[in-house]
Amino acid sequence: MKRLIASAGVFLAALLFLAGARTGAGAPAGAAGGSPAVFVDVSGSMKGFTSRESVRLVRLQEAIDRSFAEAALPPPVRYLVGNGVEKSPVQTLGCYKDEKLYSANQSRLDMVLATRSGSGGPVLLETHPVTVMVTDGMQSAAGKDTPANPCLDGPDPYCIRTLLRQAVGLKYGVWMVFVLLPFNGLHLPDEAMDASHWARVTARMEALSKDPFYSGVAFKVDGFKPGVRPSYHYRGVKPLLAVIITKRVADGRAVAEALADGLARENFSGVRGAVQAAELAPLNLPSFSFGPIVKLEDKKKKTSRIVSQARRPGGPLEVSLRVTGDDDTWFQLPIRQEDPPGRVGSPGVEKDKFVTAASRAIPPEMGGVFLKKGAWYLHLKGRLIPRKDGNDLTVTLTSRPRVGQNAMRDTWWGRFSARNNYEAPERLYGLADLVLAGYEAAVVQDLPPEDRIVFKVDRKD
Repeated sequence: MKRLIASAGVFLAALLFLAGARTGAGAPAGAAGGSPAVFVDVSGSMKGFTSRESVRLVRLQEAIDRSFAEAALPPPVRYLVGNGVEKSPVQTLGCYKDEKLYSANQSRLDMVLATRSGSGGPVLLETHPVTVMVTDGMQSAAGKDTPANPCLDGPDPYCIRTLLRQAVGLKYGVWMVFVLLPFNGLHLPDEAMDASHWARVTARMEALSKDPFYSGVAFKVDGFKPGVRPSYHYRGVKPLLAVIITKRVADGRAVAEALADGLARENFSGVRGAVQAAELAPLNLPSFSFGPIVKLEDKKKKTSRIVSQARRPGGPLEVSLRVTGDDDTWFQLPIRQEDPPGRVGSPGVEKDKFVTAASRAIPPEMGGVFLKKGAWYLHLKGRLIPRKDGNDLTVTLTSRPRVGQNAMRDTWWGRFSARNNYEAPERLYGLADLVLAGYEAAVVQDLPPEDRIVFKVDRKD
């Protein structure tokens, strides 16, 4: 996918200049620190998005500029990502419709996402307050990457997944906006193909032509060239991905929302559901609201009672209870999940049931805490609570996010992810790997106080 099959070399020098793709080119110098940045993939696999009459890629760049404006950010600086990363020699948007721009034989996405500089130059993510990277995907893995050298093979899924985890670990927020665009050009699988592989491609095209999701899209493949560097001509729809990275979470959310809305209005492909978005970090999940806790049952008929319930803004819910003697008492705490703020959530991530922060097990003194019909039920066993001065039992429960078991099946990023680079050009190779990398790095970070309940229990005889 990321490899260019060169035709005649007559335009080579001009193309390399336009693409800014000089082999071994380092990080750009003198970038404007106060402006956001847009990094555009100019590898040869992008050519099929262009045509003489099409200005879709120009309109996509215009939508990115509008998203910055709606987020009250200044106009961006643009860079071209090919064999290296270079500041675009032309900052006007009309150049993005020219197929000659898309000529590099790879796209060094790893240079954009790196959080450490291997050459001693600037770290691009630190050079601009907000970064947007536009690409049609990653190159195929060759199996040479190692934990010590995750990008030895170049910007393959292992490499990009590792870099995203590192960025999230450094408190960068990450968003993805996915869009299907019409495509008519060479598909470059970047992995060996023979007649059996081609049979799978043609069978898939036949199935897609009958898929109601793609109603109105004419799929066609031909011109197959087998071998270790195969290619075929593909006509249909193909995805582009805009990755937004910034430590300014409010700005990242604003840009992601505005861009997703703007691309949906463009309706490039005519396919409903062709624009999707997700927040990979810090995670945009439902919040909890609580009703007043009530005592349901006191089998010993003693005087266990509720002392107080309070929740300060930005803090946990704090509940104080008093248990008398060996009371065996049930309490009910109504709970409701509120919709996450904004329109770009974290699909596929669920909030787990409340568990203790340390052991993920409810202590025996509490007997059991479980959810039923919109409420948590708390069972306190007074005889098991040791007598101490002050609070005899303090338990902090947390709701930990986790990736749902059916996330791959039930989410847009699971459905649009391709397992290989040759069979499904209407999908994005390794998309699920990227999303899961962001999620997995985000769910282990510190939880917000709002996702905690602190129970303080006094035992009185």
